[in-house]
Amino acid sequence: MSTRLFAFFILLMLFGIQTVFFSFKNELDGKQELEFEIASLRKEIEREKAKTEIAHYELDSFKQKVAMVLPQNIPQQDYSVRNIASIVSETKPLDIKAKLQFSLIKKTYLKNEFDKAAIELKDYTKTYPESPFVLEAYYLLTMSYYKSSQLESAMKTVDILVEQFPDSEMTGLGLLVMGDILRKQERYDDATEIYKTVKKNFSYPELQKQADAKLEASKI
Repeated sequence: MSTRLFAFFILLMLFGIQTVFFSFKNELDGKQELEFEIASLRKEIEREKAKTEIAHYELDSFKQKVAMVLPQNIPQQDYSVRNIASIVSETKPLDIKAKLQFSLIKKTYLKNEFDKAAIELKDYTKTYPESPFVLEAYYLLTMSYYKSSQLESAMKTVDILVEQFPDSEMTGLGLLVMGDILRKQERYDDATEIYKTVKKNFSYPELQKQADAKLEASKI
């Protein structure tokens, strides 16, 4: 009799354990399903954020293209939002990652975080050497070095602009920066030669005007 009672007791315990197990399993499955839904929502949010970044980038690009056909001054020391006509290329689209990365780097530069921008721009020129924005990246790299007092690095970057993009307006702007650096170093004759080179070899009116102004200011 006691054996039957013991067996019955064991069966009850097994039934109770099984009930608790399935209850826990169902709760765990529900938790996993909820976590999966949360992960899916997070991915969707990231996709939407990426779409938003692209939309902002495309809007900036549109503004730049409009600005290219409008007569306006190009400040040498402060970066203009507009893009120079000579750097625009429509031969092939950038992939999404390259577009977003360059857009984010420009934001870093425009927030005056020049040391950080210099590091990111240098990396960008190595990662995307065929990008239609690589010229603009080199110009911003020049200015980032200049504004963070890395003057030798700035002049080396201008050399790259001259070598790879000799006819670009941004190269002319970079040369004017080089002239300013030479003046800071009290190499006045070298600076004057740079200003004369810009005046002689670049036909852009704003560059001509700036070169004339700097040559006049260099006179004693």
